[in-house]
Amino acid sequence: MSFLRQFVSDLILILTEPNRFFRERYPQLSFSQALAFGLLSNWISALLMWMTRIVKHESLLDGIKKIREQLDTLPIWKDIPDSIWQQGGLQGQSFMTTSMIELGGILFSPFQSLIHFCTGGLLLVVGGYLLLPKREESPEHDPISPAALIRLNAVAAAPSLISAVLGFLPFGLNTFIGWVYGIVILVIGISTRYQVSTARAMGTVILPWVVISLICGCFFVGFGAFFATILGTLFAGH
Repeated sequence: MSFLRQFVSDLILILTEPNRFFRERYPQLSFSQALAFGLLSNWISALLMWMTRIVKHESLLDGIKKIREQLDTLPIWKDIPDSIWQQGGLQGQSFMTTSMIELGGILFSPFQSLIHFCTGGLLLVVGGYLLLPKREESPEHDPISPAALIRLNAVAAAPSLISAVLGFLPFGLNTFIGWVYGIVILVIGISTRYQVSTARAMGTVILPWVVISLICGCFFVGFGAFFATILGTLFAGH
C-alpha cells in the first residue's frame, strides 16, 4: 500500500475508531512514521484553511483590520495615529499579495508543527511521570519517554483536518471543534496505550499546563512585587 493510501486509511481509522487505532494500528507505527503522519496532517490542514480564506476572499490581515475596528470604538484608542497600524508594511497590500505571503508561510508550517509536537510531547512527559503507572514496555504498553509521547502527540494532530474542513463555520467554531477533537484523541491514546482511566489520562494532558500556569503566575506576582518595591524605594523621598 502506498504512503498516501496508508495515510488516508490511518486518518479515517483514528477519526472514526480511535480506540481500535491505538490498539491495532498504532503499535505498527515507528517514530518517524508517526511524525510524518502528523506533519502531513497539519500541512494539508494549513493548505485547506488557506484555500478556504481564498474562497471567502479573506486573509489573516482581515483579522488585524477587524481588531482595529473594534479598538477604534474605545475612547482611549481614538487618538492613536494611523501610522501605528502601518508599521508592518502590509496595510496597503492587496488581498492577493497578502494571500501569497500566507502561502509562503504554509511552506514553513512543518517546522512549526515539529516544534509543537516536541513541546507538547515533553509536557506530556511531565504529566506522565506524575500520573501514569511505571511499567515495562510491551506491545500493549508504551514507555513514559519523550520519544513515545512526542510520537503520540504527532498522531493526535489528525483532527486538525476536521478544523480545516469546517473552515466556513463562523466565530472560529472550526478551530474550537478541532481543538476539542484533538484533546479527545490524545486522551483516548493515553488511556489505551498506558492502560489507565479516562480521568487519569485527562489529568496527564491538563496537569502540565496547570503547573506551567502556576509557575508563570508566581513569577509575574513576584516580579510585580519586586518592581513595586523598587518603585516605592525610588520615590519614597518624593
